[in-house]
Amino acid sequence: TYSAKKNADEWRATVVRMVAYAQGNGVFKTGDDEAITKFLAETQTPEAVQKRTEMVAQASTSGTSLLGSEVKAPVIPKPISPLSGSAVLVVVGGAILFGVMMLRRPGNLPLGIALASAGAVPKEPISTSTTSSKSKAPQPVAPDPKKSALILQLARIETQTPNAKTLRFLIPPGEQFSARPGQFLTFQWMIDGKKAVRSYTICSSPTQQGYIEITPKQVDNGYVSTFLNEKATIGLTVEAKGPSGQFYFDETKHKKLVLLAAGSGITPMVSILRYLDDRCLEIDTTLIYGVQTPKDIIFEKELNRLKERLNNFRYTVSLTKPEKDWKGVTGRINRALIEANVKDLSGSTFFLCGPKQFMDSLTETLRSMGVATDQIRVESFGGRPLVESTPSVPSSIPSGKAKTIIDAAPIEKVERVNVTRPLVISDNSVEFVRSRKQCLVPPEKTLLEVAEINGVTIPFSCRQGQCGTCTTRLLEGDVVMEVENGLDPELKEEGYILTCVGHPKGKVKLDA
Repeated sequence: TYSAKKNADEWRATVVRMVAYAQGNGVFKTGDDEAITKFLAETQTPEAVQKRTEMVAQASTSGTSLLGSEVKAPVIPKPISPLSGSAVLVVVGGAILFGVMMLRRPGNLPLGIALASAGAVPKEPISTSTTSSKSKAPQPVAPDPKKSALILQLARIETQTPNAKTLRFLIPPGEQFSARPGQFLTFQWMIDGKKAVRSYTICSSPTQQGYIEITPKQVDNGYVSTFLNEKATIGLTVEAKGPSGQFYFDETKHKKLVLLAAGSGITPMVSILRYLDDRCLEIDTTLIYGVQTPKDIIFEKELNRLKERLNNFRYTVSLTKPEKDWKGVTGRINRALIEANVKDLSGSTFFLCGPKQFMDSLTETLRSMGVATDQIRVESFGGRPLVESTPSVPSSIPSGKAKTIIDAAPIEKVERVNVTRPLVISDNSVEFVRSRKQCLVPPEKTLLEVAEINGVTIPFSCRQGQCGTCTTRLLEGDVVMEVENGLDPELKEEGYILTCVGHPKGKVKLDA
């Protein structure tokens, strides 16, 4: 509500997000959202609201323009997605109601009641019964604030290595964005008319306001990484959700840091180091960074600068394919290299980031050295392949073939394969409430995989239950998760689950 807003900028940002959500659901065509946004943003003051009340009421009932008689009411096209006529009316009605409610500054009417009366959600509450997840979450009544999208614009490109560039994206004015050092964003790219979802770590410091930076490393045949490194230009816009991930530095808990990185796994480490620098934190920090050759050292100049600026910071690079004149450390990061650089194992927190094989090997090495499991924090790039969804897939798991794309950036090797997916009769099913789809769930499929096959968008990254990006509210039913490392305990108590490792027991309902 308006009264809950701290200032006009936050209120205007809410208006912009509302219109962006409506446009994303096919309610407005390109151009209409700009006019509506301008109108709403310029009239969201206590003085202007009273004057507009009668006009808004008349416009909402007669279908005339909210912008005044001099501007024609926007033509609402048919959504691209195959929605029924009633579904279209629900989406349109909900969007219009949002605008009317905003202009009237509702302070006493609960948002859920207002939307229910408009037909956006069931009026009767849904009972829940779960064992694996204590779900107390209500039916969805509006875009989930935890998944609200930012529209970012590319403002700067900096070459780091021959196959890695740092991209700086501006955050829209008025948007409140807050991240922790080490977290990532999930981006939805539109490339040649095709949607591609990828997650990239934020490498800029959270203390920097107004922008975020990512450093995608180009991989062979990588659809998105190749585009970002070769074709991305200033002015490019992209939708991003987050930040997400449990892999982050907490200055109240982590008093000694050991950062172990390989390849593009350096990106979250740089965010942490920049944060230490910006905050003038003199925390004992050791970075061991493994790459193939000197030209593969991402952020080389930045790391050397930080080495001079940060007290108690030690930095070692180890090459697996050194050149003849290389006088530094060689070979993969191993026990001997760690023991030579880290004196206090028991008092340190270890951050590991890189390819899965790198992560698994070092995790076992650290455990063999007596490092406790709760001292090890991991962020693995890669995992299960992404199932490419198509609009024509029906609301049940089909037989036949579905493409897979292994390009969740940054992965060292990328390939495309076909996987046969036989139809399996199952008593387990899921209802994606927001998407209005009901699907069978074969025993071998996760909820995320079923969502992808059926065109339901759920953000994801690691696909291993480690990062928390795919966290989704369980509205009803019982879900068993293979692992829960990436699930925030507080969110679990609120009824959230990890869809990438989640399997339903019987019928479940998800807020997706």
